[in-house]
Amino acid sequence: MKPTNIVVLAVLAAFLVVLIAQLRAPERIEVTQVGPQGEFEQATQSSPQGRFDPAVGALGTDSFQRQLVLSELTRRWANLGLPTDLPQAVLDGRLGSLTVQLDDAAEAGNHQANFVLAELDTFCEDVRASRDRDAEALIVAAQALPPEDTAHVRTAAGWVTWIDEQLFLQCRDAIFDSIAIAARIEAAASQGHAPSQWRHGLMETDPAQSYRDVLDAALAGFLAAELTLANYFGPNRLPLFAGQKVLGSRSFWLQQAAEQAPNAKALLGECYRLGCDAAAPAPTRAAEHFVDAARSGVRLAHRGLSELAEDEPQVVSRVRAYAWRSFSQRLNELGCYGLEYVRYFIEDSRELPVLRGRLGAARQKDAEQLADQIWTQYGDEARSALGCAAA
Repeated sequence: MKPTNIVVLAVLAAFLVVLIAQLRAPERIEVTQVGPQGEFEQATQSSPQGRFDPAVGALGTDSFQRQLVLSELTRRWANLGLPTDLPQAVLDGRLGSLTVQLDDAAEAGNHQANFVLAELDTFCEDVRASRDRDAEALIVAAQALPPEDTAHVRTAAGWVTWIDEQLFLQCRDAIFDSIAIAARIEAAASQGHAPSQWRHGLMETDPAQSYRDVLDAALAGFLAAELTLANYFGPNRLPLFAGQKVLGSRSFWLQQAAEQAPNAKALLGECYRLGCDAAAPAPTRAAEHFVDAARSGVRLAHRGLSELAEDEPQVVSRVRAYAWRSFSQRLNELGCYGLEYVRYFIEDSRELPVLRGRLGAARQKDAEQLADQIWTQYGDEARSALGCAAA
């Protein structure tokens, strides 16, 4: 990159930092705040009687299967600031009744209730699509594993299929007036409600308006909007803002998002590992961000450290990389990565023995000891971040 371009980017980044500091509220937006009339709080506490059978679509009593769903929903909604008790409502089969309550609150003018409703509508669209999930493909992928592991994959794939069906039953009973929801999103966006601005930006067909909405939400500190702008500069550039001159850079918006979210720290680490903003790779900076995110259980960070150990062993040793991959495996064994459990089980069963073999006999004991130390030190933090019950 030319020196003049570097100077221009540095000046632009400094300008954006000042601009964000001026436009943001003294504290970052809390998207779970109750609206002016308190409708959202009431909506999440009351339950209409007789409208829905709470047994339909409930996730049973199997603790591991319930953990898979809890972690899946926690991960899915982590960047959106949705109510922390929302996954539990889904676990208990209360999605249908909850949508009725949220719709009442949204009609009464509660912007946050409508935003939650919109995200649940999207969730149910994805649930309907996931019924086509090819469980058999996972079983085929596990054929090369030891027989006991292949048998476990077959059993676990059955769990996921059953979970998909239970979620489908809940979504079947949930009623969404998508047209009304979209109209309220547009109205809330025009009034400066940051989550609605972000969502409206994704819905808007005019690239200029789409960019303005997402930028306004990002400047207000809404995490998902910051990540959307960062993704615009990613390897698969989004067509969302076609023809617009987008402020900032991938590293800039990831740095903003990393103040709030461990997964953004991992993305920032990956950016530095590959070379951020057309700059040369910065493996030391990448490792710092990966380790920070790894403590919170972000699997991308664990894999990133393994990549660095192969490409830049002077920055990350293979012993250290193996310890963090082992950390990731332990989290998956507890169901902390949700419905990715089967896929990650196959990955770990294939890759960890290879990583261990590369250590050589002399260093395997050191790697296992370091893995135990890391688990003892950061296991609770990671489980908490992933919505995963303590072992």
